[in-house]
Amino acid sequence: MPVCTRCHKDTGLLGRLNFNKQANRCGKCEQEVGQILVNFRNSFMNAFNNTLINDSQWEGLINYVKSYGIHPSEALTFIRGDGLHFLEEVPRAHVEGF
Repeated sequence: MPVCTRCHKDTGLLGRLNFNKQANRCGKCEQEVGQILVNFRNSFMNAFNNTLINDSQWEGLINYVKSYGIHPSEALTFIRGDGLHFLEEVPRAHVEGF
């Protein structure tokens, strides 16, 4: 039986149906991580609301996901599209600001 890498529990026979083989997480942990990533995304979006964030704010965002045992690369992959959108908007906002 698969064992969840987050909670270290054996998934059991029925738990295999919801087991995320790519992340090696049980269904319960997968739901929890999903909610944490949504919260991370919302915090990221709020931090960039009409301004750029500084290093300490960015570190706080990364520490948030780390505190739940989520690798920063997973969180960054989750917000990749949002990050690319902001990168496209920054030069436009800079030009329009002059």
